[in-house]
Amino acid sequence: MELIEIFTSRVNESGAQLHIAPDIEEAYRLAEELVLSNSGDGERFISEQEYTIAEGIYGVAENGGIWLDSTSVSSRVRPFIAENLALIISKSKICSNMEELYRVVSPASTGFGVLISGPSKTADIEQCLVYGAHGAIKHYVILY
Repeated sequence: MELIEIFTSRVNESGAQLHIAPDIEEAYRLAEELVLSNSGDGERFISEQEYTIAEGIYGVAENGGIWLDSTSVSSRVRPFIAENLALIISKSKICSNMEELYRVVSPASTGFGVLISGPSKTADIEQCLVYGAHGAIKHYVILY
């Protein structure tokens, strides 16, 4: 299986919604459309807490995760408090596995790094899966 196919498969398995864009400009336009269409009811102001759009530094094919650091987000808390999270990633930035990722990232140089894979979810002992328990309810990945 090709690296991008593996990545897209893992993103879908994680519960995120994958979208493909032809370039970065269209990726940002699509991300904004997705998060704003799912934030608020059109009758009120949409706060920044309701959504976050960020460009990932690297993606990891084996788990569909996207690496963010302090250069990706204005505040470390943003990816965790947003109800709707859109992460944009270039196909050229997909690593095959975690070992490869850790060879190219340097969290010590930015002071912060996190790998996000899918929306927040938890399950109880009866295996009832709930989204948005401690983070994004909706997670979009836009690959360009």
